Amino acid sequence: MVHCGSKNNPYDRLIEFSNNCENMIENKTESNGIKRRKANSIIHKDMKMDYYWFSKHLTITNIYQSLCDEFRLLKYITNNWLLSNQHTNQNAFKYIQHSIDGCIPRTLNVNAQRVIREDGKIYVACAGPNCGTVYDFWTLVWQENVKTIISLNFPYEECLYPDSYQKKYETIQYWPIINGKTYNYMPFKITCINSFMMADCKHYATNTKECVYRLTQLCIQNCKQKNDENDRYLTHICYYRWPDGRLPLPWGRENTLAKAANTLLKLFLMVSDNKTLIHCHAGRGRTGVLLALDFAMHQLRNLQTVNVKAIIEKIRQQRPGAVINHWQYIYINLIIAEQTYQMGCILDRINGYHITRQIIDKLWIKLENDMNENCSHKILL
Repeated sequence: MVHCGSKNNPYDRLIEFSNNCENMIENKTESNGIKRRKANSIIHKDMKMDYYWFSKHLTITNIYQSLCDEFRLLKYITNNWLLSNQHTNQNAFKYIQHSIDGCIPRTLNVNAQRVIREDGKIYVACAGPNCGTVYDFWTLVWQENVKTIISLNFPYEECLYPDSYQKKYETIQYWPIINGKTYNYMPFKITCINSFMMADCKHYATNTKECVYRLTQLCIQNCKQKNDENDRYLTHICYYRWPDGRLPLPWGRENTLAKAANTLLKLFLMVSDNKTLIHCHAGRGRTGVLLALDFAMHQLRNLQTVNVKAIIEKIRQQRPGAVINHWQYIYINLIIAEQTYQMGCILDRINGYHITRQIIDKLWIKLENDMNENCSHKILL
């Protein structure tokens, strides 16, 4: 593992931002004890909803099963997309249309929708580009002026699942990772400026076993627009340790689901101010989890309360099928529980005797055991 410290590294800005995030988290942690001592004597008015949520969920007899049941109820909620699909055989997705250069708009041949957060921030949720969709994928990136692409699956991942493998739907290597290499998807040319294997947000990986994600800086050119000033630059992040239908894998020092989740949050925070496109294979499960986490963290920061169930309902109205199983649903709830606890918004003890830290830790263990015992998918390394 190599520390990222070169002054000539074009990612110094990202690394510096990561360090600032780390300092911010440490400062918050130092004040947690003070916040919790205050909370022991009084529950602030704007934190009552958080306390109610935790007292409701974390003090029942079987917390884990309760969250599983909550997801099953969510799964069958009717929304506009489901209603429209019940009455027609046509695909009711509102795919993004292509309207560059004054052409007659056409629907892009890529499974993608805009997902809008309550404050108006726009994400693009997308399926992984394959041989039949890659040209329109880059058209989408250009049209939406995407600044960051987060790939939660990796090229040709699908071949690891032979029972469901279909070559024409597998995600391809659609971006270059060798410095100076250019891929042509006319009218677009995509050139790799720099690409690094990363062990975490601060350290390079020295080999593929250490690699958690690949960080690449790309230049995209539209050959129909000859002016060099129209060249655009974007950051591409390919996350390697999140198997389809499962959760981000622990690794190395990040040897628990909770620690791996914390690193994922830091990575997302580094690019969250940019116009971001997120995809996995189908653009529903892993993509939905990351969107839900962002929506929930935004709600927590601004309202001091989170309604995970309502957030996923809202995302599904824009990206049907987001968050595909109860493991992912519980994972989102647990990450928000961790963040709320670290912010000092809830008590060390619930109702005077339930120890919050122990309850959350047991839920993490239960989640990991349940997934490992019942998921037949091969673990991706």
